[in-house]
Amino acid sequence: MEVKMKRKMMLILVLVVSISMVAVFSLTGCKEATPVEEEAVKEVTEEAVEEEAAEETQVEEEVTEEAEEEIELGKEPTNYWIDKAGIVPSGDLVIYSYKEENCTEGLIAQKFADAYPDVNVEWITIPGSDYVPKIVMELETGTQDFDLLYVNDSYMKLFADSLLDVTDRIPEELRNDIIPGIQSTTVIDDVWYGIPLFTSVFGMAFNKQHMADAGYSTIPETWDEFFQAAADTTTDKDGDGIPEVFGYTGACGQWAYHYLYDNILPTVGGSYWNGDSANPVAEFNNEAGLRAMEIMKKLLMSDFSDPAMATKEFNVCNQSMASGQVAMEWYAIGATQAIINADFPENKDMLGWGPVPHDPGFESYALNGSLGFAVADGDNSDTALAYMLFYSSPEMQKFFVSEYGFVPNRISLKDDADFVSKFPYIPGAIEAAENSVRYTGANEDDLAVKYAPLIERYFDDTITAQELLDEMETIFYESWAELNE
Repeated sequence: MEVKMKRKMMLILVLVVSISMVAVFSLTGCKEATPVEEEAVKEVTEEAVEEEAAEETQVEEEVTEEAEEEIELGKEPTNYWIDKAGIVPSGDLVIYSYKEENCTEGLIAQKFADAYPDVNVEWITIPGSDYVPKIVMELETGTQDFDLLYVNDSYMKLFADSLLDVTDRIPEELRNDIIPGIQSTTVIDDVWYGIPLFTSVFGMAFNKQHMADAGYSTIPETWDEFFQAAADTTTDKDGDGIPEVFGYTGACGQWAYHYLYDNILPTVGGSYWNGDSANPVAEFNNEAGLRAMEIMKKLLMSDFSDPAMATKEFNVCNQSMASGQVAMEWYAIGATQAIINADFPENKDMLGWGPVPHDPGFESYALNGSLGFAVADGDNSDTALAYMLFYSSPEMQKFFVSEYGFVPNRISLKDDADFVSKFPYIPGAIEAAENSVRYTGANEDDLAVKYAPLIERYFDDTITAQELLDEMETIFYESWAELNE
């Protein structure tokens, strides 16, 4: 504004000087100003006015830009990104998901509809076993009826050719604030087909009191140290042979066998596959693969292992940890805290968090299970994009975390001190997502189903680790061959 005032003063000065010149000519008895002289004064005056108008426009534009920059990432209102994208949400919004409408994502969809009354949300739940086949059939026959599709990394590889590139419709500053480690959920080769909804990474949680009683303040760094801590924290207080506290609990069952093995491999210097869907190569049948399988067997079959894992129901293991019956857990970061907040509020300060252990010389890795929505190439793609921009707002991300326990999709929220004080695992989970892995082949479900009975035979000592890996490698290539028939 100070610059604007100076420019106005300069304009006034030009006008004063111009008028003074004419006056001087008259008062001194000199000849009257010629038409040429009058035209020169006129040109100077008009030019000054035009320059001032242009400069005022530039100043106003600069002020507008400064006002826009005043919005601090992580504190913008729910409509901010929608308005910035120039969208006016309206019409029917059809969402496909394998979750029920009353899930947290569905509740956010209803909040979106409440905020934009011209939008009618139709949430369609498809059973998990039918989800991919139904969508593939609709895409192949051109009968798809969805505007938004619930996706993970592998679904993106299946459906990307039929989805809409919305990269340029998502403001760059928002794209840059989505945690890089989860972007593959909706992004392929830097093309954005949607926005991740939340961050789900598996990490280690621990009961601070049980660990302190055994002389530990956090999760040990190496796998061997971890196994020792699991044994040290297993406690049979009354000597009846049934521990009151077990050292470890975590995910179990066919899904967990497949993904946890994939997660363990890089922590011991290995890799599951080459990541090339066009030319897939198994990389787990080696010494690192044997070591990773040994670790998984110890986690699930040792004396320190929580028997709740035998049920293969994830929530049972979470309940064991939330109720204080287990010292250490490997599960989705935040999930157990959500159960504590809901069912065991007396244990609200019980948990600490740490990275996944690793063998000496290697790094910790987290298992990435993040999900999001992708946009169909249809008539209502603008409103579909608006819903994703809506759920990416700080308010909706905080609502999601409060309801669901998982970590937000935004980097900037780790700097919200009040928010992090309520959910202290968030900064660590965001960091873990930067170093995460997940098998993302289109045949992941097929492999998980076929591997599971073989892995359990290894747990029961009816086949050796090497026999197991040989069988898994054969299945790996057969599954890819079937997929590409």
